[in-house]
Amino acid sequence: METVHVENTWSTLNISQTHITRYRAQYVRQQCQVLSLIQREGKGGDHMKLPISSVKSLGTKKILNVCVAPSRCQDSWRRLGRKAKSLISLKTSTPIPSVVSVQHPLARLASCYRSKYMNGRPISEFASLQKATKKWLETWRAFWLPALISNNKIDYAPFNSSLQQLHKNQTQPSHTILVNMVTEAYRDQETDILGRHGTKNFTFEEFLHHVLWTHDFGFQDPHWISVYDLCEPCARRYDHVVHMEAAREEVRDLLHLVHPPSPVNITLHPIKLPDFHMYLSLPKLLLDKIIQLYWLDFHLFGYSEQFISESGRRVE
Repeated sequence: METVHVENTWSTLNISQTHITRYRAQYVRQQCQVLSLIQREGKGGDHMKLPISSVKSLGTKKILNVCVAPSRCQDSWRRLGRKAKSLISLKTSTPIPSVVSVQHPLARLASCYRSKYMNGRPISEFASLQKATKKWLETWRAFWLPALISNNKIDYAPFNSSLQQLHKNQTQPSHTILVNMVTEAYRDQETDILGRHGTKNFTFEEFLHHVLWTHDFGFQDPHWISVYDLCEPCARRYDHVVHMEAAREEVRDLLHLVHPPSPVNITLHPIKLPDFHMYLSLPKLLLDKIIQLYWLDFHLFGYSEQFISESGRRVE
C-alpha cells in the first residue's frame, strides 16, 4: 500500500501559528472579492441552514460560534464546548468570534465513506448492527437506499416518477426532500430490497458517484456538501478558519487569543490526514469531477488538490 503525502498550499508562508486562523479568514474574504463570488445567505434550502456549534463558558456565555459539517469534527467541537463550559470563566463582554472549521476535502469524503457506508462492508452487516432501531431506519433511508438508486442497483423507475412530480410541483430539492421521496417511492419494496441486496456493498468509487449524483440533482447531503456552500463564507463574515488537521495547536492558540488566559488542556484532537491511497486507483475523469466539485474548498481554505504517492506518482 502506498503512502501519500499532501502538498500544503501555504507551506512557504512565514505566518505565526497564533495568527494563521485569522489570516485564512482574511484570505477567504479577499478571494471572495477577487473571484467575484457572490453568495446569498441560506440560498439553497434546508441543507443550507448554518450548522453552528456554540462553544460556551461558565454562565453559558458564548465564546465562539463555529460552522462545522456534521462529522467527527463536529463531535470534537461539542466535546470542547463541554470542557470550556466548566473551565473558562468569561468576565468581560467581548465580541463573539465566528469560526469555520474545515478539513481537507478528500479527507472529509474518505471519512464519510467509512462512517456512512461502513468502509465498503455489506448492507446486511450494518443492518445486523442497527436493525430495529430508529437510527437504522433513518440511516437506511438517508444513505443506503439513495446510493442503491444512484448506482442503478435497484429499479430506477419509482424514483424517476417521484423526481418528475418534484419538478412538476417546482419544489426546491434538498437532502430532506430526497429522503422523503425515496421513503415514499420504495415504501412497499423496502423489505424486499434489503432481502435481495443485503450482501451488497458500496465501493469508494460508487460512493463518489453517489456524491456527484446528489449534487447534480440538488440533493446535497450536509455530511459532504462543500464547506463553501454549507457555511457561505462569501455571504457571512468569519473571523477565523481552523484546519482540523492542526486543531490541537490552532484551537488552543485561538482560545488564548480571544479569551486569555485559557487552559492549555482545552484542545481538539486533530483529524489525521486520510488514506489518500483510496484515490490512486480511481478513474481520472471521476477524480477530476470530485476535485472540481470541491475546488473552492481547496482554494479558499488553503488546501492543495495535488498529492504524491511514495512511488512519485502525482495525482492532480
